[in-house]
Amino acid sequence: MVKASLFIAVVTSSIIISIIIPTCRGLEGQLKKYVFNNNGLGTYSFEYETQDGTYRREDGGLVNGPDGSLAVRGEYGYIDPSGRPFALRYIADANGFQPLLHDDTRFNDRRIF
Repeated sequence: MVKASLFIAVVTSSIIISIIIPTCRGLEGQLKKYVFNNNGLGTYSFEYETQDGTYRREDGGLVNGPDGSLAVRGEYGYIDPSGRPFALRYIADANGFQPLLHDDTRFNDRRIF
């Protein structure tokens, strides 16, 4: 029960962050793409992209196992003030937030979960 509540809290906070942050920055009229999926069975995904090149993609779900922990995989990126693109892929699970440097894993590679 506690793990389900934790999962709901994480998903809810991800939704709030993905909706509120672009709005707070005044980007609500600049969204090019926004997609949110929740299958109701423990997994979710979302992505957005703005006109200025800022984007974020994330998916997550409960990991099968004795602890039933949550694992999240994502990527975000933007164009810095000098015009250079920046992107970071990450995994967040029972081991904490882990940026993936020089990662060859495709974003939609389902073997992580």
